[in-house]
Amino acid sequence: AGDSTACGILAWTNGVGTGTVQLDLFDLDNIDEHILIDLIIYAGITVGAITTRALPEHFELYDCFPNPFNPTTTLRYALSEDGPVSITIYDMMGRVVKTLMNTQQTAGYRSVQWDATNDAYKTVSVGSYLYTIQVGKNRRTKKMVLLK
Repeated sequence: AGDSTACGILAWTNGVGTGTVQLDLFDLDNIDEHILIDLIIYAGITVGAITTRALPEHFELYDCFPNPFNPTTTLRYALSEDGPVSITIYDMMGRVVKTLMNTQQTAGYRSVQWDATNDAYKTVSVGSYLYTIQVGKNRRTKKMVLLK
């Protein structure tokens, strides 16, 4: 984090007129999250830029990272449309350990951290846990492991 890079863009035109070039920028360590930039080219006049964030094409729950983890892990997910989002941690017996989120969110790539505490903010035991995201009628579940 904090690193930056510079790049140059050369565009050749075949005359006077308007055109658009779309750049897709992403970090090689996190290719799920990217930024689209539309460069609007006015041949012989000027160049303007409009930045838009690429929206996911479908709802997705990604593997948490790190996994196994201690003491925190990051849960990443993609929302293809706005809606109510609920993220819950369960023990392997199906009991609710922690409700991380229960709110309305806009479409996009998102993440939330879990610090291995329960709803009473007490540290949970070492072991396996399930994390579930519910977005409207869609539901996904994955497994994670807390190590000592």
